[in-house]
Amino acid sequence: MRADIPAFAILTRWALLLALAVQLSITGAGVITIPLLVVALGVWNLWLSLRWLHGQTWPRQDLIEIAVDFVFAVAQFYFSRTVLGPLAWLGLFPVIRAAWTLGLGGGLAAGVLTAAAFAALAAIDVPLGQVPLMMALPALAFLLVGSVLGFWGRQVQFGLREKRELGDYQRLEAARRDRERAQTLFAITQQVNSSLVFDQVLEGALDVGTNAFVEPHDNVTRTIGGVLLFDEGGLRLAAARQLTVQDLGRVLPGQQGALAHLLQHGEPQQVPLPAKDEELKLLAGLHIAQSLYALPLVSGLDLFGVLLFAHPEPNFFTADRCELAGVIARQLMGALQNAQLYEALTEEKERIAHIQEQARQQLARNLHDGPTQNVAAIAMRINLARRLLSKDVAAASEELYKVEDLSRRTTKEMRFMLFTLRPQALETSGLCVALDDLAKHAQETYGYMVQLEADPEAEARMDRGKQGVVFSIASEALDNAYRYAQASQVVVRLSKQDGNITLLEVQDDGAARPAQPDKLDILQERTNLINGIMRLNAAEDKGTHLRVWVPLTEQAADRLRRGEL
Repeated sequence: MRADIPAFAILTRWALLLALAVQLSITGAGVITIPLLVVALGVWNLWLSLRWLHGQTWPRQDLIEIAVDFVFAVAQFYFSRTVLGPLAWLGLFPVIRAAWTLGLGGGLAAGVLTAAAFAALAAIDVPLGQVPLMMALPALAFLLVGSVLGFWGRQVQFGLREKRELGDYQRLEAARRDRERAQTLFAITQQVNSSLVFDQVLEGALDVGTNAFVEPHDNVTRTIGGVLLFDEGGLRLAAARQLTVQDLGRVLPGQQGALAHLLQHGEPQQVPLPAKDEELKLLAGLHIAQSLYALPLVSGLDLFGVLLFAHPEPNFFTADRCELAGVIARQLMGALQNAQLYEALTEEKERIAHIQEQARQQLARNLHDGPTQNVAAIAMRINLARRLLSKDVAAASEELYKVEDLSRRTTKEMRFMLFTLRPQALETSGLCVALDDLAKHAQETYGYMVQLEADPEAEARMDRGKQGVVFSIASEALDNAYRYAQASQVVVRLSKQDGNITLLEVQDDGAARPAQPDKLDILQERTNLINGIMRLNAAEDKGTHLRVWVPLTEQAADRLRRGEL
């Protein structure tokens, strides 16, 4: 590279100046002008060195340096012409610089020009006939150095230029690969995250993955792809590319070969011949593959499955391709989690809608079985009382008394239903106060005794949403004790358990007849809404005992899911 030429010239000039200084110290300078010129050239070379270190140059710097070296050599030769022999080699200053910079032609031209200048100066003190003889050897040395160094310097420059061009090409290729890699990663991210449907996420990831490995000489992709997800009995091939129809849905045990090692250590695996693997050979589409790369689909400490790519060429999965496959696996894992969250959200919305529909139907049944029937009975009894007025006033009066009692009971039932639908105390005072009001309303409406044992600390960390669900579970249990168990006494307990868990208990002394299936569904669905666990026990001599464990933290919910009550 041309950036190396000034450095070489500077170093060469320092070497020649050092040699000149050594010679002058041995032979003597003769006149003061000679060491002054040496100092001047040294200062000049030092300034060039500092500019080179800071990356500074100016136009035609090579020619300027050649001219300065030529002037220095001629000046030194002029002031030392009485000692012609010892300082004749100073002509190498411009010759070396010109040969290295301008090549063979420049070296020869500088040698001829320097030899001619020295000859002209020598003619001042030496007879003209002796000048050719005296200058023959220096001139020959200048031409020889200029030609050899010029030819060699030009070859070196050609090599440096090729090296520079190769470096530029490699940098351009690296930039092109980085750009293509960025485009590929963007396409992967866009394609994999373009859908929230689980199956579409798998298909999109395989499309992007197999297309990302297309070779320049291939018109279509020859890469085989597949996603294995955990299922009953092992790993099920949930989605595939370039595999047979029979392979799709096949379950691999994951207990031998590369899959077993991957599942055990959680690290990607390279398989040279997948057709010889104990389990991978069960996939017929892999029999043509000569190389395979399998990656675990991991999120934290949870392993969801395996992503694999295979190709008919051996050693196809280089470090770059393996890294790209790792990016695809990470993007796929994130997209699968998003799809799972979306499906869970959809299921949750459907479940809430189902609960609301069940609650609406339950309210309709309660209204039909209770207040509606009572209103119809009131109308019939009033009609009967009106007929009895003309025949038996006492009987009519008794009937009107029954109508009045039925109206009061109907009013109480309707007020109780309205209270359970929207308890104001729950919103203003909390769960314990709302349960106390519920017990009083139930006792007043249904006529049985309700004993409440509520620990205020049990609701301390429970949010309003969970409190509302717990309240609705308690109201359903009280309604069940009246309608199906004919209980005379009910105990409602709200207590604080170890590990951030609250326990709701509703126990009656009724006939131990459990609630109807639709009632149980409502209780179970509402328990699921708060990630709780429900137990319902019925015994002839002990009545019905409902228990609902309510987790207050995610860790408590995990404990309940593991059965740690």
